[in-house]
Amino acid sequence: MHPEDVIQSRTDPRGIITECNDTFVDYSGYALDELMGAPHSIIRHPEMPRSLFKLMWREIQAHREIFVFVKNLAKDGRHYWVVAQVMPEIARGEIVGYHSFRRCPSRRAVETFETLYRRLMELERRLGGDNGMNAALKELTDTIAKMGGAYDALVYANPHD
Repeated sequence: MHPEDVIQSRTDPRGIITECNDTFVDYSGYALDELMGAPHSIIRHPEMPRSLFKLMWREIQAHREIFVFVKNLAKDGRHYWVVAQVMPEIARGEIVGYHSFRRCPSRRAVETFETLYRRLMELERRLGGDNGMNAALKELTDTIAKMGGAYDALVYANPHD
């Protein structure tokens, strides 16, 4: 992904794509009509831990924005990393959808999260089901907490770092 690119999308409360920019279309490799009405998970890479998405949904459903590092899968099988800012859109106290901006993460962030996500995937596989998901979610939140300011530094790092 190029450092100056910004991928933007909106979904309904169930995660169905309702809007996206041309950059999203370009990186995903899907045509606009394939994306509109599709679940946002259409670009989910199989090497992404489920626990990350559980954390993300927990935060945004609680009306909080979250930054997450995500490896996406394009239609043609290639992948690209993003740092995603995901936020709920709220009207009259109710979530009416979600909005996300994705940018190019730093090399350091990609290396850090590739290693962490492999650990989380292994926990999810080894323990299976809810036990694996809960153990991986705890590992993820503990790791981010230990990073303290380092997590924020990775979010805002120069993509060339």
